[in-house]
Amino acid sequence: MVCWTEPGGRRKKKVKKTRPEAQEYKAEVERRISEVKPVNRRSDVPILTEFIETVLAGWVGEVSPRTLKLYASQLECHVIPSIGHLPLVDLRPRRLGEWQKERLAEGAGRATLGKAQGLLGKILAEAVLPWEYLDHNPVRDLKKPRYESKQHRWLTPAQVEAIRNWYLGREDARVRGARIRDVGSATLISVLAYVGMRPQSALALTWADLVDERPGWAVHTEPGGGRICVDKKNVDGVIENGSKTSATAKYWVYIPAPVMGDLEAWRAASGGRPGDLIFPTAHGKPWTKRNWDDWSNYDQKTRKNRPKCFKKAIEDSLPDIDPLPPYGLRHTAATLFVAAGWNHMETAKQLMHGPEVSMRTYQHLYDERPSDGERHSVEHHIRAARGQHPPDLRLVA
Repeated sequence: MVCWTEPGGRRKKKVKKTRPEAQEYKAEVERRISEVKPVNRRSDVPILTEFIETVLAGWVGEVSPRTLKLYASQLECHVIPSIGHLPLVDLRPRRLGEWQKERLAEGAGRATLGKAQGLLGKILAEAVLPWEYLDHNPVRDLKKPRYESKQHRWLTPAQVEAIRNWYLGREDARVRGARIRDVGSATLISVLAYVGMRPQSALALTWADLVDERPGWAVHTEPGGGRICVDKKNVDGVIENGSKTSATAKYWVYIPAPVMGDLEAWRAASGGRPGDLIFPTAHGKPWTKRNWDDWSNYDQKTRKNRPKCFKKAIEDSLPDIDPLPPYGLRHTAATLFVAAGWNHMETAKQLMHGPEVSMRTYQHLYDERPSDGERHSVEHHIRAARGQHPPDLRLVA
């Protein structure tokens, strides 16, 4: 065993199999200490692939399994094949710059590569501390690829209602002239588009989370609304604590009165009990990723239309627009809150993110909002789209 004291006073030790190896290692340690260099020799420093495995293993329990799986996929696609064989000490900024150019030349997306680069930076930060394989994180000197952010897209309330009507009155392909009423999918559309909830949160809700009472901070609202507790999320069929919550914190979001009516109609149709999921599968279980994929899209190769396909609903009911994913309905809700006079803090609380995210993402909506004139509530815009009020021309496509 070789023991030594680093310049900062920290005691360290290293076990070697034989006395000659220990003597050689001690001489190397003393030389590197005298040169004020890291004690680890090149032979002690692992290659990047080995270090990635060590770091990811240490993140188990701190990061969700789904996120770890995503990290592993990014690393296997963009990092490990190109530079995974290199020792950590060879990952200098110049070599990482060459890796970046090689990946871009091979057709990697700039935004995707930027995410992989950020993940690599988090991993190599641990090579500095606590592992002390590196003195400096080389990713910090590497600029991320430039790219133009995609503009957020959303639908008008009238377009949302067109999609809902598709679910409430579409034809049954198996029986000529027969109609199918999918109240559950239509209600899910209402929750995503008019409440602004994330899909994984909406699919984790139970009827016990719903309260017929408006939160005090909800402004410019009409009677008949409610609130719902959002403290869970559905991760591939498993209900777990929400990413924005803790064991002692509960987040309440506002439910407009028309959406409360949609939920009550769905509860009556489904026979939901307080402890039941609001949006379960046909077998009463939480949605898995496959259930979500079946509902949101269809097979790109065969273009086989699934019976509840969201993309099919948009193509049939709104043929003049480019389809957008269900998550885009969250941005639809944001436009309604801004049009109704909600400020950054109120919109952020409803969407369950920080005010700085609300300002960065939706500031253009506030800039375009007229400073004068009457503002209608979210309920008014929904009822106008359903033909119960004259529409607000600012929200008509």
